[in-house]
Amino acid sequence: SPMHIGNFVESVKDTLVENADQASIATQKIGYSHRLRSGHSIGGQPLRIGSRRFQAGWGDHTQSRHLLHVPSPAIRFEAWVGLQQGCNAEVLFRVEEPAGKLLARTAQSCRLNQEPVHLSVELPGLTDIVIRALDVRYPEDFSGTPPASNVNWCDPVVTLKNGTRLTADDFKTAEMPPS
Repeated sequence: SPMHIGNFVESVKDTLVENADQASIATQKIGYSHRLRSGHSIGGQPLRIGSRRFQAGWGDHTQSRHLLHVPSPAIRFEAWVGLQQGCNAEVLFRVEEPAGKLLARTAQSCRLNQEPVHLSVELPGLTDIVIRALDVRYPEDFSGTPPASNVNWCDPVVTLKNGTRLTADDFKTAEMPPS
């Protein structure tokens, strides 16, 4: 009867909406390629920072800006960050609000063969978070490709207010729109 269908729709409505609003990463700027590379460095190698190998994460290239979207308010973002093994740059990793307010960054530039740095930040209930990797030897808005500037965000976790923990594989990656 129509009553049962109404009850069913009411009971699954939140689930359907939550799944429709999937966790995603939209690349807005990146120094090489068109999007983060999931599970590998931007050059396609296994994710490696210093002596540590990671299975999960995102390969990036400096002068990047990526918008992470989550289905409900987030209270924490964390990841192990650093340069892909063998790459030589001076990189700051930043977490920002979409309007540009800095929420956290690595205390100093990550460099060649340095061990991974754990970046962890409490978030003020955001559904959109910006992550950036910047080679400090170049201007922030540099449109070229800083050399040997492959960087990684490894074992990333976004914790939502409702207790859900989203990991790298939960995020759908989207290419940078053509300029």
